[in-house]
Amino acid sequence: MKILHYINTLDRSFGGTTTYMQMLALSLRSRAELVFVADASPNPVEISGAKVIFMQSKWYSRSRYKKELTAILDAENPDVVHINTIWLPQCAWAQLWAEQKGYKCALTVHGMLEPWIVNRNRWKKKLGMIFFQRRQLQTALWQTVTAMEEREHVLQYYSSESIADASKLNIDVIPIGIDSESIARKCASQKVDGEKYILFLSRIHPKKGIEILLDSLCCVREKIAGYKVKIAGDGDSAYVEKLKNFCSENNLNNIVEFVGGIYGDDKWRLISNASVLVLPTYSENFGLVVAEAMSASIPVITTNTTPWQILADTDSGWCVPVGVEHVADALADFASLSADELQQKGRNAFSVISREYSLGMMGEKLMSFYKKMLS
Repeated sequence: MKILHYINTLDRSFGGTTTYMQMLALSLRSRAELVFVADASPNPVEISGAKVIFMQSKWYSRSRYKKELTAILDAENPDVVHINTIWLPQCAWAQLWAEQKGYKCALTVHGMLEPWIVNRNRWKKKLGMIFFQRRQLQTALWQTVTAMEEREHVLQYYSSESIADASKLNIDVIPIGIDSESIARKCASQKVDGEKYILFLSRIHPKKGIEILLDSLCCVREKIAGYKVKIAGDGDSAYVEKLKNFCSENNLNNIVEFVGGIYGDDKWRLISNASVLVLPTYSENFGLVVAEAMSASIPVITTNTTPWQILADTDSGWCVPVGVEHVADALADFASLSADELQQKGRNAFSVISREYSLGMMGEKLMSFYKKMLS
């Protein structure tokens, strides 16, 4: 079976979405022939197990873009065309042009129908629905999501916008697979004795709840004495500057360090030496960095707007409501634990991730999904 995945970018700055594509390729490389098509970008991630084609045309030159993309479809002749993400004209066009050529299309929205996302810049979403988005969603009858919560949000959006008969949708829940053993080996080799720190690792974006984290630190700075806080990730420079100014105004500069985007071995070194990962996000369809930290035996604090209630259920971390008070309480609880207690939470986290989120399981579920489509 040949599967062509289209995504607007494979650039490393897009964080979880591009890492998802890497995990997808690993999960399918021995099961299917894979082709990835994406717009050219400055820092694309490496995709193992797939042929990667970068578009030379710019998406805003619609006729040239269509000519190039349809030529790729003709040359590759895939069994399935899988479109990744929405709210972008080129993603809707890619699906339209593939359908016009008679290809069966699947869609993964990558969390783009989560309530927080839908309600942000709502007027832009309304314009998108008028010009291209409604049609894409109407014909996307085969979809994958990463968690049951995301599936519910997709169905809710279809219902609220009267897009299509929900009974005709085929939405499979396929959690992201993690190569936990490989991550554990990488992180074990990177572990060093040094400063104790709390880690935030994600895109620097309002959705990720960084302001909640900083407000929480103001509440518990005495309780977390002895810990530094490292904020790692790329983001809009004006927003990063706003966060840095907040730290200056609230005397957090002595504990908070903005380290920028961290990749490759440096990323694993940063994760493996953290005492806890904090992701106080407003919305997350999966939260891949949570799984990566768990694979490194690092406990996690996150919010119940993610699919990670299993952290609390298995004593692997904290899954709390969104809000300063709740995140502050979790940080205080974390800081009260002994080194042995934190290590036990980390061991629990690794056990959960290696048992429930394997690459093999992801690959099997994806192949089952594609076979259902083609039958």
